[in-house]
Amino acid sequence: MQTPTRMTLGAVGLAVAVLIAWVVATVPPITAVTRYEPTAPLRIHSVDGRLIGQFGGEYRLPRPMSAIPADLRRAFLAAEDAEFHDHPGIDLTGILRALAADIRAGAFVQGGSTISQQVARTFLLSQDQTLMRKIRETVLAFEIEIGLSKQEILHRYLNQLYLGSGAYGVAAAAQTYYGKSLDELTLAESATLASLPKGPSHYNPIQHPDRARHRRAYVLHQMLDKGWAGPDAVLEALATPIHATYHPPVAEPLPMVAESARRRIVARFGEERAYTEGLRAVVTVDSRLQDTAQRAVQRGLLDYTRRHGYRGPLRHIGLDSLEDREGMAQRLKQWQAPGPLATGLVLGYGDNRGIRVLLPDAGEVRVPWQGLRWARSHREPGVLGPQPEDPRDIVRPGDVVRLQRTDDHWTLAQVPEAQGALVALAPDTGAIRALVGAFGPYQGSFNRATQARRQPGSAFKPFIYAGALARGLSPATLVNDAPVVRPGDTGLWRPRNHSRTFHGPTRLRSGLVHSRNLATVRLLDRIGVEYGRDFAAQFGLERHRLPDDLSLALGSASLAPVELVGAYAAFANGGYRVEPYLIRRLVACDGEELVDRGPRFGFEAETDRAPGERILPRTIQFQMTSLLADVTERGTGQAVGRALDRRVAGKTGTTDDQRDAWFVGYTPQLATGAWVGFDRSRSLGRYETGARAAAPIWTDFMAGALAGHRPAWYEPPSGLIRARIHPDTGQLASADEPEARHEWLRAENLPEDVLEDGVLTREPGEDRDRRSGPNREVGNLF
Repeated sequence: MQTPTRMTLGAVGLAVAVLIAWVVATVPPITAVTRYEPTAPLRIHSVDGRLIGQFGGEYRLPRPMSAIPADLRRAFLAAEDAEFHDHPGIDLTGILRALAADIRAGAFVQGGSTISQQVARTFLLSQDQTLMRKIRETVLAFEIEIGLSKQEILHRYLNQLYLGSGAYGVAAAAQTYYGKSLDELTLAESATLASLPKGPSHYNPIQHPDRARHRRAYVLHQMLDKGWAGPDAVLEALATPIHATYHPPVAEPLPMVAESARRRIVARFGEERAYTEGLRAVVTVDSRLQDTAQRAVQRGLLDYTRRHGYRGPLRHIGLDSLEDREGMAQRLKQWQAPGPLATGLVLGYGDNRGIRVLLPDAGEVRVPWQGLRWARSHREPGVLGPQPEDPRDIVRPGDVVRLQRTDDHWTLAQVPEAQGALVALAPDTGAIRALVGAFGPYQGSFNRATQARRQPGSAFKPFIYAGALARGLSPATLVNDAPVVRPGDTGLWRPRNHSRTFHGPTRLRSGLVHSRNLATVRLLDRIGVEYGRDFAAQFGLERHRLPDDLSLALGSASLAPVELVGAYAAFANGGYRVEPYLIRRLVACDGEELVDRGPRFGFEAETDRAPGERILPRTIQFQMTSLLADVTERGTGQAVGRALDRRVAGKTGTTDDQRDAWFVGYTPQLATGAWVGFDRSRSLGRYETGARAAAPIWTDFMAGALAGHRPAWYEPPSGLIRARIHPDTGQLASADEPEARHEWLRAENLPEDVLEDGVLTREPGEDRDRRSGPNREVGNLF
């Protein structure tokens, strides 16, 4: 007969066996550990290698074990599980030691978990400190040890664990705390990172350097005791100060470019895959060109807003608390300044009509009179107050104002109400090289370069003129610049020239160079509206967005800047249609190429493949380039030509009431467009044409973008003749005609007897390279 004691022990044993069986049966499967697929964010890089954006929940940079240095692995083992390679998943000595500490404290104060147990908890369980979780953790640790090798377990641990400051895994932690890759870490830095699993916040080396130093010392002494680091190395590491600083995942972001790429990737692959699978995108944007473009847009808009007067301070606050300058400086940070501007508080007036201003980061600065005198008061659109003569006419102490730092002094400034956009692309391929959609890169997610559809005005005219040339007309053809009256939706439609005058019979060249509206309307009427729509659509413009009436000639379509610049690329690349694109490569975490748009294109294409469908013969492309170059040399865009040290081609654009201002142009290396306007469409001001508001932005960017690059231009292709024509009649002129002008004409535009007299015969090879071909000048035909 069994004694009560034996019966009790048997019952306890049976209960424990049942409990263990139940736990084993109810623990989750370990497939999340064995089939490890680490989540990692979408990372976006510029074509020159700069990280410009990151999207996703957990900042993790998965690395194979071969990429994790031995010192770093040993530091984590010394800190968390020195007997990792010798136990079967649990360390009984460590558990007993932790249990004794818990009993003494009357609470769970020491874990005693092995790395295998931590992996089980991290992947499969909650962080609750309960006995049942501990039992499950132990069971799962045994299963993980059976299913994986020690190296595989350690690999998952070092890539998955949270190490504070938003960093998951050792590679992300190395970047976050030291701005380094794993192979650049010192022993001291490795030991500091290994201190973090015990308490990522408690031992954070940025926030608590003293705690981190003590924990690091423990790790280093453990490594010394185990023979994993020599005495000299440990002494050197112990003497190294804690020097961790926060390095954001993206140190130099380009938020609008990254956001544009993100939207495209998510649209194609979905949010879950885009944000968790560690995709790496390389965009076509060059960070140097992007920075140049952003500065050009900012300078252009600041110049614009200064022309329209000072709208006044952000607000006025009392100066009674100025004794606490540090507190006041912190208060100023609530008015974040976009772009290159700073927010400051006017302290008082200074010498020589200057003012004293407190800035949050720079302390007290002086704004001289030359930085103030522009600030005539803005009374209403187009109406300015008198020229100020004293700083008291502009600001008063207590005003919260914006400042801009110029080359040698501070200037009073304000955030422009108007907005701007700039797109630059490689015309041979369509690769977008710069993409600016706002004054400040953080001014919302609306990218005006790709999302705003605005009327291009006269910047659309080149497509009408190119269509006319394709219909058989020549740059010397006359069209009448005279009044046009047609029925419209709200009455009679009466377009007019910007000059409010008429010029009568006008050569096509003069009509485009001087942007004659009436001549262009009559030209479209001559070739046909439907033909004009079809022809423009060949350049990549959506036909349904092109009006089906004569207003098309004046740019009444609604187009995004990137569309218009993409269409102009055909004029720049020899006559090929290209599609603007932003994502050059997209690579999965395992190295699979998901998107690859070919070689890295710079200013010169590295491939001989045709970029797309030919839509213009080279003869017409060259004629159009000749016309558009004239625009920048003696037409509406001549200020552009004067400002640059090379030939360029382009066209201004201004819509009714100066609501939109454009300049779109190109060289063989870049096609670029700049736009200025208000988000809620209204007049920019009476004189704010494309030449005044947008062209300076374009010029500023192109001067910086092309600096250091050899000027290049187009050679005329075979089939063109440089003839002397009469400016009034457009007919061939005799050699003694004093008013004659040179014009590029196609052979089919000349009389047969001229072609047959032996001076020029038709030659094949219209598709020869655009930078080759004879330059035939015919001046003495009679």
